[in-house]
Amino acid sequence: MKITVQTAAFARELFKANGVSSSKSTMPILQNIILEATEDQRVRIQITDLEISLTTELSGDDVQVHQPGRVAIRIRELHDTVKQLRNPELTLEKDDQDWVNLQSGTVKARFVGTNPDEYPAIATGDDLNFFEVPTDRFTRMIGSVLFSVSKDSARPHLGGGYLHTPEAGKMGMVSTDGHRLSVANFTLEGDLPEELNDGVIVPRKGLEEFIRMADGTLAHVGIAFWQSNIVLQQDQTQLLIRLIDGSFPNYKQVIPAEREESRAVVDRALLADRIKLVSLFSNQRTRNLRLELQAGNCIISAHDPEKGECEEHLAVNYDGPDVRAGFNANYLSEVLSAIKGSDITLEITDALKPAIIHDAEPREGEESVFIVMPMRI
Repeated sequence: MKITVQTAAFARELFKANGVSSSKSTMPILQNIILEATEDQRVRIQITDLEISLTTELSGDDVQVHQPGRVAIRIRELHDTVKQLRNPELTLEKDDQDWVNLQSGTVKARFVGTNPDEYPAIATGDDLNFFEVPTDRFTRMIGSVLFSVSKDSARPHLGGGYLHTPEAGKMGMVSTDGHRLSVANFTLEGDLPEELNDGVIVPRKGLEEFIRMADGTLAHVGIAFWQSNIVLQQDQTQLLIRLIDGSFPNYKQVIPAEREESRAVVDRALLADRIKLVSLFSNQRTRNLRLELQAGNCIISAHDPEKGECEEHLAVNYDGPDVRAGFNANYLSEVLSAIKGSDITLEITDALKPAIIHDAEPREGEESVFIVMPMRI
């Protein structure tokens, strides 16, 4: 095998594959990619961790295949090397012992390769009917809920985003770790895949890998379902993710009824900044702070016997009853980071009920709601 590729294009595709590799795997071969050069002037890159598989390729002006062939090569070392190269193109050549020689300008390197026949078979979703959704909306939806996906291995059904059809003409995703709940959806024209009627749970790593591979310059991403997998495709890149087997809880029961008289409009960036300040005085373990709403005013406070105390007052648009409640500062900060608008609406009804947070000015056709459970003050 011998190929010449454009360095920047090759680094871009290796970046997509690098996230799939797992250093914790008991199969060392899975730390490799399959690099295949074909007679029709394409270079295909494939990798799997047995739960997620990624296939992507280079073609056209980005590649020249001098000699077809294939090899397994460690992804991290190859990616780390290629992204440091300064020459606009590089050449890779495999020898008879499966070593891979790289040359780019004045740089020469050799990588230990492996017989690709030792690599597990990589599933690809061929001949599927893809449903197209806007890349920007789908990516924003995932970004809105990814932070609150549970990391508790004892509750695997909460270890992903619940992708479903919340109502006709909408696609939505929900996540929760028991302390906060994130819901995001957007409107779509046409009939959505039947699998979304009951919903599917897409694991956290699969969502993270889609964010890594997503190309914002492409208008759409294709979605299909194959066996127990969801397949996401953009151009020449395909991500196949094994779905989580389980039932997602009825999240709508957790969302409290909204009350306009308890709603405050707050500058998102300012609130996030002041929470960051006041939380310096919160208990290191509980990260507890108190939010208090008064007419035109939001008071953020925290105290800890070993650190001291801090209080900050913010001007807000609020004329409801006085109310206060305790919350985990990290949970609030992550919600505020997930919202991109300049203002949020914040509803607190009493110390025992969850806070409801919205983007005050969501994009047209998109909506989200965030629920944060209270803590004892």
